[in-house]
Amino acid sequence: MKLYYSDVLSPHKACAVARYLKSPVEFVYLDLVKGEQQAPAYLVLNPNGKVPTLVEASGSSGRTTRSCAI
Repeated sequence: MKLYYSDVLSPHKACAVARYLKSPVEFVYLDLVKGEQQAPAYLVLNPNGKVPTLVEASGSSGRTTRSCAI
């Protein structure tokens, strides 16, 4: 799984929980100042262009974009 996050509160909560549970998650940082959340490749994952986004393993279409659900 990949967890896309940035330096704002909601993604940090999701990262903290993933680390606490020792989940097998790859953390992918997005620089909001540079507008990386608006990159075409990221907008395919999350059309809202917001973080966090949790994407299941490759070959799966599962993804979650709500920090409380993550």
